[in-house]
Amino acid sequence: NGRVKSDSEKVRVLAMSATDKKSVTFAIAKFLSPIRPYDVLVISYETFRMYVKKFTKMNPQCCDLLICDEAHRLKNPDALIT
Repeated sequence: NGRVKSDSEKVRVLAMSATDKKSVTFAIAKFLSPIRPYDVLVISYETFRMYVKKFTKMNPQCCDLLICDEAHRLKNPDALIT
């Protein structure tokens, strides 16, 4: 519908494009902040795997849903990821 959404109806997204450790750590901390400034974090599967302890250590209930769009890798019998 063409209705303009109010601020409370908008989904706040943090799309991570950082590659250096300091920027990645900062972005993850910002997403996991107690004030919850973001509803959605877009992060690569590889980056998530490298920093998974930050999510479980800082807040074991940090997200309600985790989607990893890496099916092409998971279905590959030669992949190191299962």
